[in-house]
Amino acid sequence: DVNSKNNSNSNSNNPSSNASMGSAIGDSRAKKRPRSPSEGEPTAAVSAASAAAAAQLSATMGWNGLYSLLSVSALTSAANLPTVEQVQQAALKSVADCPPFVHLSKSDSAPQLKVQDERRLHIKGGMRGYRMSRATHGITQGHYYFEVLILDPPKVSEIASAFPSNVRLGPKLQQQLQEAIQAEHQGNPVDPAGFGPHVRLGFSNRTGDLHAPVGYDKWSFAIRDIGGSRIHCSKRDDAWGGESFGPGDVIGCAISMVPRKEGLLPAVTPSTIQPDSTANSKGNNNTNTNNNTTNLKEEEIEPANQNQIRFFKNGLPMGQLVTSKGKKEGAVAFYVPDGVYYPAVSLYMGASVKLNFGPHFICPPRKTYHRYKPVSDLCERPVTVEDAVVKVHKEKVMRKMDMMQKFQELVATEVQVQLDSYASHRKKHVQEIWTERQRRGTKTEDLEQDEYYSKGEEGQDDVL
Repeated sequence: DVNSKNNSNSNSNNPSSNASMGSAIGDSRAKKRPRSPSEGEPTAAVSAASAAAAAQLSATMGWNGLYSLLSVSALTSAANLPTVEQVQQAALKSVADCPPFVHLSKSDSAPQLKVQDERRLHIKGGMRGYRMSRATHGITQGHYYFEVLILDPPKVSEIASAFPSNVRLGPKLQQQLQEAIQAEHQGNPVDPAGFGPHVRLGFSNRTGDLHAPVGYDKWSFAIRDIGGSRIHCSKRDDAWGGESFGPGDVIGCAISMVPRKEGLLPAVTPSTIQPDSTANSKGNNNTNTNNNTTNLKEEEIEPANQNQIRFFKNGLPMGQLVTSKGKKEGAVAFYVPDGVYYPAVSLYMGASVKLNFGPHFICPPRKTYHRYKPVSDLCERPVTVEDAVVKVHKEKVMRKMDMMQKFQELVATEVQVQLDSYASHRKKHVQEIWTERQRRGTKTEDLEQDEYYSKGEEGQDDVL
């Protein structure tokens, strides 16, 4: 641009020179403007610096589809803005990999687990021991809550047929398998503590082992389906007041992270919970129990001043009720150190669950003085198209007005894809919670006030 301006000034008094130069520049620009292979729409040539600035803004704003295209373009000497169609395809791929709401992370989940829906909330376990999946957003401070709906497991015969040909079962597991198959053939209930799918869930730091159950190491804290035992560092407590849970139950997980003060009790350490012989990644689930409980005395603790984790079953707190600030509530499952805690679930032998991060819950937590926020609040709602366009205008990543307008059009395209994905999720979320509450005979007034609620659609009871 500078060279063109200087040449124009130096030849301003030479009309013939200006005419020939204009023709040459026009021919040069025509050669640098290739056609899009998708529809023949011309791409817009920009400087590499402008493309880099646009890519950086896209990354900051979470426009990942646009960022993926611009970051490549910025590396070339002749950078071009992508077409609307290219941005739309990239945006659709982006929201499929990482939807614009809290979900189970694609990159922070063991590959043996299988996501069952496009929103990445329904997940099924593999056949080779416990594997973990963590959510995309973690908690560092505040009071947050999410819930997990336990779904029907596969039949024992289906599990047995799904085993790899080279799998080897230990003697005890073989015996449990034969007993479970026999009970299933006779129409008798299968022992939930024996052979079959199992679930452990709770919270985990990013350093927790994905190829092991939640509660396996010092980086995660869990409750398991057998007896409602609490587990940390592969050590479990069967007598803290937990309850067994299974298909149809909703397990709530609450965490309270507050600034630590001097003189308070430390977080739960491995020595305070008895060893859990079932916490290895092979997923062996024997039912040996130990009635020794943790040595933390709740009457000596001020719950409001401790980082803590609690669990709920169908809305009611687990653990023996204690009185805090004149109100009874469930016992604290864990006192935890400062850190970033991600909602986590681990599944074994085909177990299947569906996570709900809010904003509405099937079984909202009761008997607690904390006002828990839904984990969904950790992810901001996508910006509107209007706000996105204004943001681009303020940043002035493009010098030329026509390029600025083109970039705004591309931004609007990606933002609309994100908004459509978010709206679709919220509509399904409200319908699913409404359906589950109807089955349980609980109130739905708050759902009917939601902007995404749609009433009276035929087949609404078959949403889940």
